[in-house]
Amino acid sequence: MNRLIRELPVFAFALRAGGLLLPLGVLLIIWSTALGELMPADLLAFVSDRAGSRDILLLDVGRRHALNLTHHPADEASFSWSPDGQRIVFAADRDGQSRLHITSLNGRQVVTLRDTPPAFDPVWSPAGDAIVFRSSRPDGRDTLYTIRPNGSGLRQLTQSDGWDSFASWSPD
Repeated sequence: MNRLIRELPVFAFALRAGGLLLPLGVLLIIWSTALGELMPADLLAFVSDRAGSRDILLLDVGRRHALNLTHHPADEASFSWSPDGQRIVFAADRDGQSRLHITSLNGRQVVTLRDTPPAFDPVWSPAGDAIVFRSSRPDGRDTLYTIRPNGSGLRQLTQSDGWDSFASWSPD
């Protein structure tokens, strides 16, 4: 049985096709404990603070049902869809360091990639074989890294005197 929750502030949302992030303002959502059978193109992921911390929610646009994927006291604010639409990678500080986490679309299977420097702003590669992310160095500058979704193959991409951030993969 569904129930109307309330208007909630939304920091950003991302359309599955292209991972476009846009400010949204306020969104009205109907909450359900289960999404049922969905086509991935009907899903919208977004960040909301309705539970007191920023969580990633998954909205079935057609039926206006939402599921909190990350329900955790830590803030989750940056995320990216896997190219096959079956997983979402996000950054969150759940144990004293911001790490990458990969969740299934039901939120029940979360894998934490532990052997990385502090991780922010993950973006899945179009082929699904790598994730690029930003890490803050001790000197305050940011560096870009890649890692495989299974946690192997950590590779530093940049090392400069500047601030390296906001990575985006070429579609091909």
